[in-house]
Amino acid sequence: MTSLTVKIIAAACMALAGIGMRVPGAPAWLEWFAYPSLILFMFMVGWSCEYTRNRGDYLVRLYMSGVVAAIIQTVFRVEPNPFPLLLQIAILIVILRDGDRMKRARYIALYVLWQVVWFVLLNQIFPFRELPWLADYRNMIVAFFALIPTWDYRLGMVVVGVLMWRFRRSPRKLGITVLAAVVVWIAMMNTRIGLWVLYLPYHLDALGPGAIGLGAVDPGSTAWAIALQYIGFDPYAMGAPLFAQPLWLIAAALPVMLLYNRRRGFPNPDSVSRKWFFYFLYPAGLIACAG
Repeated sequence: MTSLTVKIIAAACMALAGIGMRVPGAPAWLEWFAYPSLILFMFMVGWSCEYTRNRGDYLVRLYMSGVVAAIIQTVFRVEPNPFPLLLQIAILIVILRDGDRMKRARYIALYVLWQVVWFVLLNQIFPFRELPWLADYRNMIVAFFALIPTWDYRLGMVVVGVLMWRFRRSPRKLGITVLAAVVVWIAMMNTRIGLWVLYLPYHLDALGPGAIGLGAVDPGSTAWAIALQYIGFDPYAMGAPLFAQPLWLIAAALPVMLLYNRRRGFPNPDSVSRKWFFYFLYPAGLIACAG
């Protein structure tokens, strides 16, 4: 199965999800196709970082696509935008591929500093929740400043994408990575385990003299809950039914990933149309959904 085939499957899943989200009367379960579509594009980002002749140019294409999609989101009020997530995965992969250990450490430190500073700015100094006018432009802010999204596709998915790249040549390790992500997601979002983890600081506090009643605390307002939310576990959605937010459907994409033969499948691998086709496909889909 070539990269072209994998991307066409991912695009088809994306189209079905768009129909489920936007077409009146369409079955709601069509939206579930968004999850295998996302993981397939994340998987191909890792291989693209291996095969592309100019990684800087590849990062620019991801960045520009994210900005265009964010502008469309802001104008037409449509969601979501996976390009900021794909860009974060690609940035980290490019850094980790560097053979110089000191350069890797320096770039990782700069990357973390950039993300932390903006996270503090947008969550403490200029928080979206307290500045509605700023919240209207949050998609553009995330895209323009190349930030990890704090909603939809968050830090946890970035980690999964980097791990899939790390274990890309081992079907066993790749499968374990995807299935482990599924198990963690189900445990955190669809069982009581997630709620126990959410209240972990209060369980620990209850062991000491300053015990706090759990019912008196808003779990979404604590630093621990904000950290969990940044990873990708929404405190207010924990304990939901298995089919309410089925991110675990990313496992459905695993057979496609395992069948990938590491070939491009394009008649002319270096053509401009090949490079930009899938970058324009998603923004075009957003406009179609908005219409």
